[in-house]
Amino acid sequence: LVSLTVTLTYSPKSGIVLGSLFGALVTALGYGAGVETQILLPFFVGNLFCAFVSSIAVARFRMRSGTVLAALFGGLACASVYLVVGLAASDSFQRIATAMGWALGGALISGVICLGTMPIWESLFGLITPMKLMELCNPSSPLLKRLSLEAPGTYHHSVMVANLAEAAADAVGADPFIAWAGAYYPDVGKLMNPAYSENQLGGVNPHDELTPEESCAIIARHTHDGARILREHGLPKVMVDIALSHHGDSLMLFFANKAKELYGPDINMKKYCH
Repeated sequence: LVSLTVTLTYSPKSGIVLGSLFGALVTALGYGAGVETQILLPFFVGNLFCAFVSSIAVARFRMRSGTVLAALFGGLACASVYLVVGLAASDSFQRIATAMGWALGGALISGVICLGTMPIWESLFGLITPMKLMELCNPSSPLLKRLSLEAPGTYHHSVMVANLAEAAADAVGADPFIAWAGAYYPDVGKLMNPAYSENQLGGVNPHDELTPEESCAIIARHTHDGARILREHGLPKVMVDIALSHHGDSLMLFFANKAKELYGPDINMKKYCH
């Protein structure tokens, strides 16, 4: 339970370390209570295997249901230790089966408890777990559904950027979940003026009827509109920060070039930056 919870809320390495330390603490308490060494030793080794396997497994799953499966993988690792130790010690089949049953049963209960309490930790401490991000990026979530229906060009653009961001984060060792999820939401501010998005899928472009300055003002405003919408829908702060900063102060080159055609080459380029 410790390994699963810490891995989901912090990192796999921390889950392995804290899960192992917690197992060592319980082993020490058992020793102090007079439990036999031949019982405590396989318990401690089994716990180490369980902490390692469950932490690695749960970090690779992207759905909440994977928490229980990862816990069972950890329980299976622990049960394997009990099987090997039991056979080496010539224990009875009943004794070995009982120990393995406790390992698997405890793992299943731990997975269920972790799954049930995770939303509490996410809400109380504002935690951003991979599973929470997966839920936010479900195409049926309210904001993404609106974006796909009202601004399909922007939605398609966001999906492509999310895939690129995830691959880039993996390559440099950054958090791929935040990079992936963060790319889905920055442009929700364009829902305020979906027809004026620069991500056009064809047809009439309303920017053709506007001055470059008017177009730039509309597009630049979507970062603040997006941040406000995300706050209203209770999305994590990191998503709001990405929405506010995802363009930086970059130049809107298309409209800058349009301005050069209209006014000549000597224009103030800062007027056409985000």
